[in-house]
Amino acid sequence: MNEFSILCRVLGSLFYRQPQDPLLVPLFTLIREGKLAANWPLEQDDMLARLQKSCDITQISTDYNALFVGEECAVAPYRSAWVEGAEESEVRAFLTSRGMPLAEPPAAHGGAFWVAAYVRAALS
Repeated sequence: MNEFSILCRVLGSLFYRQPQDPLLVPLFTLIREGKLAANWPLEQDDMLARLQKSCDITQISTDYNALFVGEECAVAPYRSAWVEGAEESEVRAFLTSRGMPLAEPPAAHGGAFWVAAYVRAALS
């Protein structure tokens, strides 16, 4: 897996999935144990050390929900909130035409774009 793939996979997972998702347990374990830095392709040791110290899933979940979940969220994660007239079907057609596998959740989610970039890089 190349550096770009690692970044896309981690960022996509963090933006796309709620922190309490069981699929994120291994990632948060790496962060809490200070082991993410060994595989992180960017020189950000200070940032990763701060992240390790503040890896409280309850607080992260509260912040994530305030930012991205519900009608009163601070930052809408969907393309339709930022692009007037944007349709989910357009994003699905674009990703499908480029060989991206799609699941049921909305494809026009910001985290899904990171995951799609990871899949594309992994398939290349």
